[in-house]
Amino acid sequence: MRIQVTGETQPDQISVTGGRKSPVIEVNNGAVFAVNGRSGNVTLQGVTDWTNVTLPPHSAAGNGIADDTSAIQAAIDACPPGGVVYLPAGVYKTTATLDLKNGVSLRGAHANLMTGPGMTGTEYPCYIQPAAPFTGTSVIQIIGDPDGTHPNISGEQRITDLMVDGSQLGGSGIDGIYARGNVQNVVLDNVTIRQMPNNGIVTASRGDGTFPYSWRLHHVMVDNCHANGLLLTGCTDVTLDDVQVIGCWGQGFVLQNCTNGQLLSCRAEWNGSHGYRITGTWGDWAGSGGMQITGCQTDRNGQHGMLIDATGNTPILVTGLQTRRDGRNGGSGGGAYAGLAVIGATVPVSIDGVTCYPGVDDGGSSTNSPQYGLRVSGSATVSVDNAYLHADTAGYLDDGTNTLVYAGSIITAAGATTATARTLTSGGSTDATFTPADHGLIAWTHDPATLRSASNATVSGTVYLCKVKVVGRPRQVTNIIIGIEAVGAGLIAGQCLVGIYSSAGTRLAVSADQATNWTTTGQKTIPLTAPTTLAVGSYYVAILAVGTTPPQFAMGAGGSTTVSPGLTAATARFLTGPTAQTSLPATIALASQTVTSGARWAALS
Repeated sequence: MRIQVTGETQPDQISVTGGRKSPVIEVNNGAVFAVNGRSGNVTLQGVTDWTNVTLPPHSAAGNGIADDTSAIQAAIDACPPGGVVYLPAGVYKTTATLDLKNGVSLRGAHANLMTGPGMTGTEYPCYIQPAAPFTGTSVIQIIGDPDGTHPNISGEQRITDLMVDGSQLGGSGIDGIYARGNVQNVVLDNVTIRQMPNNGIVTASRGDGTFPYSWRLHHVMVDNCHANGLLLTGCTDVTLDDVQVIGCWGQGFVLQNCTNGQLLSCRAEWNGSHGYRITGTWGDWAGSGGMQITGCQTDRNGQHGMLIDATGNTPILVTGLQTRRDGRNGGSGGGAYAGLAVIGATVPVSIDGVTCYPGVDDGGSSTNSPQYGLRVSGSATVSVDNAYLHADTAGYLDDGTNTLVYAGSIITAAGATTATARTLTSGGSTDATFTPADHGLIAWTHDPATLRSASNATVSGTVYLCKVKVVGRPRQVTNIIIGIEAVGAGLIAGQCLVGIYSSAGTRLAVSADQATNWTTTGQKTIPLTAPTTLAVGSYYVAILAVGTTPPQFAMGAGGSTTVSPGLTAATARFLTGPTAQTSLPATIALASQTVTSGARWAALS
């Protein structure tokens, strides 16, 4: 095999014995000084579809000092569809937006992914570097809009092996890559966008509901932009493959109505707000499908690792999501943030194989986070299965405000990364018996259909304890529900209360005073002074009324029939507790209380 120069009017070729010659190298009016060991100045055929911006007639300097805007734009304008505008290693200073036209590939020599230890950010100078003063709102734009300058349909642009470095722009609101209107089939491959004063990559409407679509992003890094990493609106049929957004000041990925989309092996890390956000109204045309999110990761995002709050009816499938240390919340943790949160979503969300593992910053500072592994609230349809959820407060939180939730096989853990106590949840019961969930409740003492109209008398100052069980997964409790069968009179303000105790007798939550509320009959939904999250297990609802004539509370069984067979006072379902009380005590020695057949009814929501 040899490289053969066949005259000055033919491209270089490789000769293979028994084969044919194929063009492999073309040099744009360059000089070859040695061929097959022979020296001499041999000029090869010029290339017509590969434009080096540093050569005449464009002659970009690539030194980071001279303004190369006009040279690069002239090369783009002169490049035929299917051609390549090539930027050799160098720093290409620009001071205005570059307009990338139909079918042109913009190719660099190397895309640094990010700066590493000991690097200053100037190593491997292979990038476009916009500098102030700058004209325009993005470094590169792609426009499909009949605005007098651009075509109605634009597409087939390629950006490859290129970095855009916005570190010299200061505080101006400039995006990295901006696309508007009917921009189709754009590919970004091995591209880095860093330190933009605004967003990294943006897609937007041209005003008539037409958005960019059918984009492919492969091996893309968006690093430390001052707003969001990716802000994609209406970008249907999009594929994001190995896209990483790190250190952006806002959200990492913001995807609005990106139907028929795919996220594959993407990562959101150390972003100021949510790592990923699936939001907006989805599915506004006949071809709209959902989105598939597969094998993605989060780590150390400021709020939720992934938030799904989209509306519409197109299903969102999340498979193999790994979340880690999200909900950083400025280092303080908490904030009700989760590795994965589905909040206010009307789109059906199907989750399989999600994991969450908490932690602190790499250096050991900050508070353990996230607070929850998976949080589901106010959503229409959520299904979760095959999950391992370890978080600071609770692995899984369903606050009871959702319409339909299926919780399959879920293992949860709570506390620091070293916590080993785990709970298995298995959902999908086919039992036809009515349950609290059928009534939109978290737990109850017993089915309210068994309640009778008359109740046992209530003794003023006596605490009555009614056992409830939280099953399946940890739940956030906001209210206690009881019933008043006969009104109270002469009730003392500040001494009529309900609360929640642990199975060990420790008070966990309490309501405000109910003296006025209990002077009428009916169901009473009583807010706690603060919501409390209850792990799977048994708890007691406590009821205290103090006054001349305490109310009678709704109850089930009574008389001499026991309702706690086989149980001791420490574990009984119903207890008559401490007497002569004016408030709910901080602790109650359950084993010292009296088992009662007075099955007062209570529920949690």
